[in-house]
Amino acid sequence: MKKLIVEQRVWPLELRQGCESDAYELRGYAAVFDTWTDIGGEFYERIMPGAFKKTINESDQVALWNHNDQYPLGRKSEGSLELSEDEHGLAFRVQLNPEIPSHKEVYLQTKNRLIKGASFRFSVVNNKEEWAHDDEERLRRTIREVRLYEVSPVTFPAYEATELQARAAEYLKLADVPLITKSVATVEPLTHSTAGDLEAWFERQYLFLNTLEW
Repeated sequence: MKKLIVEQRVWPLELRQGCESDAYELRGYAAVFDTWTDIGGEFYERIMPGAFKKTINESDQVALWNHNDQYPLGRKSEGSLELSEDEHGLAFRVQLNPEIPSHKEVYLQTKNRLIKGASFRFSVVNNKEEWAHDDEERLRRTIREVRLYEVSPVTFPAYEATELQARAAEYLKLADVPLITKSVATVEPLTHSTAGDLEAWFERQYLFLNTLEW
């Protein structure tokens, strides 16, 4: 059975607070459909409508702050996280609890425009992806179905996420992992929490990748 790589994407999107003064909720989009995005300078990627339809109906996702499981914000099965697809992308609503300090901090930082982005972690499933080269020989990936694990409001800016993706893609290239087949591997995602120790992250990935048969 093929292993799934856990991937992470960040969108430079502005979160919206609830319209009601006492709503104490966050709304936004974790993903946008049919929009080409540069992934680390190595390939372009788009997610097609319907990619999240199955997973949000069958799985129990969570909302975390900065992808940190020590700061849960909501869970779908408990009703504090709502996920839905519309014509624009994957929409989410998180019902925060003002009695929890981390929830209050996220809410206030969003209100003060310190948090402006949304991110999600996922895996492509059932080979529901297509790789091709365009007329300019740029590699393009179209994703049609994913397994969604969690969504997160994030504090680090989009350019920082792009830099991390670029360095991760560069590492995979140096490790002789074909981008066209890299989705069969389980590679530790490069996140904001691991960005402070890139050398250690690279070493862990190198050791893991050398155990695979390509």
